[in-house]
Amino acid sequence: MDKKLENHLETHLKKLEIAYRKILETQGYDKETEKIRILQEMIKEQTRNENTMHTTR
Repeated sequence: MDKKLENHLETHLKKLEIAYRKILETQGYDKETEKIRILQEMIKEQTRNENTMHTTR
């Protein structure tokens, strides 16, 4: 993954974390906050484990 895309995703992950915390404070933990948390974790997994090498066939 190129650095520009990685930085872009990291920036939005931080924004998502802030939104998650604000929702958690105001509304508590419910299905919507759980969905945000799951989305966050999925994106984190993909950015760390992204394989950008091209396959040769």
